[in-house]
Amino acid sequence: MSSAMLRIVIALLFFTLVLQNSNGADWCVARPDAPEAELQKGMDYACQFGQTCSHLRPGESCYLPNTVKDHASYAYNSYYQTHKFGPEGGKACYFNGTGMYVYSDPRRKNNVSYHDQDGLSSATRHIDGEEWCIANSTCPDPVLQHGLNWACANGADCDKTLPGQPCFLPNSLKDHASYAYNSYYKKFKTQGATCNFAYSGILTNVDPSNG
Repeated sequence: MSSAMLRIVIALLFFTLVLQNSNGADWCVARPDAPEAELQKGMDYACQFGQTCSHLRPGESCYLPNTVKDHASYAYNSYYQTHKFGPEGGKACYFNGTGMYVYSDPRRKNNVSYHDQDGLSSATRHIDGEEWCIANSTCPDPVLQHGLNWACANGADCDKTLPGQPCFLPNSLKDHASYAYNSYYKKFKTQGATCNFAYSGILTNVDPSNG
């Protein structure tokens, strides 16, 4: 490879990294509805196989707030940022279903908007007072398939995701699971239904139908 071509390649790589850092920032945090025992397991794993968690020790910069959720969020994000470009990819924020993506800096807690990893900015299509239940894209396909089957068997209107129906496309497991999860949640939430689905569902205030 000539030196001129090498410089072009380096410039393109640099430009790509700049775009990723400026327009595609994401963080991995602990699900607010996850049990503390599960968060502790996830945090222990992240601290063991990710970057150091020494900043969480008493007196260190990230010790406060001293809660399991906040410490787990720090550990999850540390692990995710280290591994997301490796073989695990987006699954590096799974942590047995207790991790989730955010697209607003979690250090600015009053501005956090939790939603799925679809590239949306937290500032777009935000509707106050509205929420949708969608599939957590960090979950493995078998987990989403199980949740989809359960929702469809327990009252979700899944006919619209059949071939030729209005919600068949995009024809992906994540999109079909999101439709089924939201259908079930909207139908039964007044009766106490949650957006859990074995930690494969998450709530968002960004309208997924406009994606």
